[in-house]
Amino acid sequence: MTLSSKLKPAARVSGRRQDVWSIVNEAAAASPNQPIVNMGQGFFGYNP
Repeated sequence: MTLSSKLKPAARVSGRRQDVWSIVNEAAAASPNQPIVNMGQGFFGYNP
């Protein structure tokens, strides 16, 4: 059994299409406080 077959998303989020970084990016773009400061975590444009 491979590691990827063991890792599954939690049931509460498994039906969602967006990953956490997509949600963070959308929230940052919609914030009335602009510009948003990147504190080192990054704004990812890909699904890690």
